[in-house]
Amino acid sequence: MQNLKNSKLVFPALVTLAFILLVVLDKIESGLFERIVFTIFVLDVWVIGLCLHEFAHAYSAYKFGDNDVAQKGYLTLNPLLYGNAATSFIYPIIILLIGGLPLPGGAVYLDHSKIKTKFEIALTYICGPLANLFFGIGLGLIYLVMGRVEHDAIIDDALTLSAFLQFYTFIFNLLPLPGFDGFGALSIYFNPEFRAKMLKLSAIMMVGLLFAVFYFPGVFFILQRPAVDGIQMMGMNIDALMNGFDNFISGAN
Repeated sequence: MQNLKNSKLVFPALVTLAFILLVVLDKIESGLFERIVFTIFVLDVWVIGLCLHEFAHAYSAYKFGDNDVAQKGYLTLNPLLYGNAATSFIYPIIILLIGGLPLPGGAVYLDHSKIKTKFEIALTYICGPLANLFFGIGLGLIYLVMGRVEHDAIIDDALTLSAFLQFYTFIFNLLPLPGFDGFGALSIYFNPEFRAKMLKLSAIMMVGLLFAVFYFPGVFFILQRPAVDGIQMMGMNIDALMNGFDNFISGAN
């Protein structure tokens, strides 16, 4: 495991796996195996988005003066360096599989004391969600390129759902709630004692969100609307998104 943590090949391997899975999806017949491959693809792309999200946090902090991020390996895009397996991957993946909710995953540990201004600290928080936004746009561009070549319709479903989750992650992470980047960016300007008290509520907030997924789904439909608009702007359609969710959930069960 330590060798993997020090490796610069983990992220390229994730990207390579995504392309291989797309090829496999295009070649195999419909059925359970196809849906399993579909689910693995979506999860793999979600982890790639997590890597880009955390790298954006780290790189922006590095440019603003936190040189420790390079020594910690955060500039290598290796997701194994972000937090621990349970909170960084297992818990968010389970929630994604159960409710399609893209919770924050990994976490890089930044030293904000080395960054000069509060505005620059706030930007280190915002850069993470922005990485998801640009990655979602990138997936949309791949979708448009794929439209010029013959391929199975399930490829459209996979790319549409993956782009949607990136747009949704962008929106979700900007919520001004403890544990999310939106709160982190705003809380820099709060009283330090009040900020510390609010951050202690992060775990409770995550449990509350999980409860809300099942009992107040309408709230999340409102948050999803801009993400749906995002995929439509990229030329994707709702039918592909719904098919994508069906394949994703059925492949996980």
